[in-house]
Amino acid sequence: SLWGEDVSLVLSVGIGLASRAVLQGVAVPGRYSVKVAWLLVLGSAGLYILYVSSFTSATYLLPVRLSYSEPPGDQDGGQGEAETTTRIEDQVSSASGASVDQNVISRQASTHLTSTHLIDQERSTFIPIEPDTSPVRQPANIPTRFLIEEADYCEKRPGLQVIAYVHSAITRVGHRRDVRATWANASNYDLGDISVKVGAVFMVGRAKNEIERQIVQEESQRYHDIVQGDYGDHYRLLSYKGLASLYWINKHCSHVPWTLHSDDDTHIDIFLFYRALQELDDVNRKHFICSHMYGPALRKGRWKVRYEEYPAQNYPLYCSGGAWFLQTSFIPRLLEASKVVPFLWVDDTYITGLLAKGAGIKQLGFQDFYGSGEADRKVLGHQVVWFIKYGSRLGWWQDIVNYHRNHSMHNPVTLIPKGKVLRST
Repeated sequence: SLWGEDVSLVLSVGIGLASRAVLQGVAVPGRYSVKVAWLLVLGSAGLYILYVSSFTSATYLLPVRLSYSEPPGDQDGGQGEAETTTRIEDQVSSASGASVDQNVISRQASTHLTSTHLIDQERSTFIPIEPDTSPVRQPANIPTRFLIEEADYCEKRPGLQVIAYVHSAITRVGHRRDVRATWANASNYDLGDISVKVGAVFMVGRAKNEIERQIVQEESQRYHDIVQGDYGDHYRLLSYKGLASLYWINKHCSHVPWTLHSDDDTHIDIFLFYRALQELDDVNRKHFICSHMYGPALRKGRWKVRYEEYPAQNYPLYCSGGAWFLQTSFIPRLLEASKVVPFLWVDDTYITGLLAKGAGIKQLGFQDFYGSGEADRKVLGHQVVWFIKYGSRLGWWQDIVNYHRNHSMHNPVTLIPKGKVLRST
């Protein structure tokens, strides 16, 4: 065995050193030379065993330390490692309805499933597992393999007017629960002319540990709205999640007229937003409908982009990643553009800015109708998107529904004032 060969080698070296010491004389009486030799041999073997033990432990732990990073989350940077660790027990309990032993959680949460590393090594198409392994100034491969695909999702829901894909992290169980109970459930509300049939799927990547694997399996079996792509689920790999989402929609839901992208903490008046889409003229309906943004590429801080990754000073016009609409028929143009446009990990800039520019799709500014994190009843009927991070999303959703029941079903509702012409920038 390798162990036997190594020990033999060490013993041989130790004996050789001891013999040399004895032969050359090491300033000890001759009667002690044999004892000195044996002490050298045993000491060498002991040091070797300690070395092997420490090396083995370090080698085992190394993949875990390198592979963990914060999961994707909302548009302001996602969910940190500390928050994930402290919330994971409650989230698993919410998903399974059962209590989980804290010792089991701590042990499983620190164990990385390294077997998936072999998958990409054996495939000809490279899809990163870890952040900062994406191609630099080169086009990226589209993740086309799914661990959970839900290929018949749209087929089972005839008459969909909107298909939404929601960026989520596996551990964000509560966020998905709130989305399911609010705007993603809009199809079950009869509000007359303002009604809308919407379907929503949650996009996640590979599970990092057994806890995440359990969450995905249980939610998938219960709701059948989880689409799990074969890519690393990290904040700096969100552009791969976006590409996988566009590929999935083009493959399975291309007949649905509108595609909506949302983060899992974004709150949407889907009734009013969809009604506004119907009011757009033929020119504006061909754009991204969003809160558009423009600014320099940041070289410091959390959203730092290296010059090698993006050498230009400014980003092109792009959409805020919280929520945007696009006609589904334009998605193939974005996918084609990804074959020639250099990859960028900042997903909203990459998808709605760089790819959009390559595909010849402009942005229609809807930022006047986007709110903040405040839920103010005075803006009902005038705003369509909020980024609520605190407070009850369920209560705010009920206020939206009641507003439309009391006003929109009896009075003509419009978001865009008559005579106001919206144009892309």
